[in-house]
Amino acid sequence: MNTETMNTSNSPKLMLANLVQLTPDVMQIEKLAHAAPWSAQMFNLSFAPNYRVVGLYQLTSDGEHTNSRLIGFTVVHQVLDELTLMNIAVHPNFRGHGYGKILLDDVISHASDNNGEQQWRIYLEVRESNAEAIGLYKATGFSEAGRRKGYYPPKSAGEARENAVIMVK
Repeated sequence: MNTETMNTSNSPKLMLANLVQLTPDVMQIEKLAHAAPWSAQMFNLSFAPNYRVVGLYQLTSDGEHTNSRLIGFTVVHQVLDELTLMNIAVHPNFRGHGYGKILLDDVISHASDNNGEQQWRIYLEVRESNAEAIGLYKATGFSEAGRRKGYYPPKSAGEARENAVIMVK
């Protein structure tokens, strides 16, 4: 399992690690983070060749033991020289601390060579109402490439399907 630990002086210690199977923590974050969450069956399809599932963990220590808590994840699918960010989520209790950017930066790093030059295009879709996510994507160099009408299921009964914004970097 590939892992990368990050720490700054005034922030919690964090670790990125490849996930090899679906866990209850992933499903909990998925259900809390998305209006139309993936099913366990859908997630299990992502633990296959050409997929990369990465978790972001917050590490805490009581001096004797180190504990980890999953706070976010990404699911990326690779086809030839393109990556598609299929899913990204941060537990609602941990939003607003830059953890989504850490996860997105990891995806961009994965698409880049050892010199930091991006080698693969990265695509994603996002609900057009998700201004926070769109702002993050634009801040990290993504631009709008198109729209998919009625792509997302309604957030609640009686609402219309929502358009997706297609973005690329």
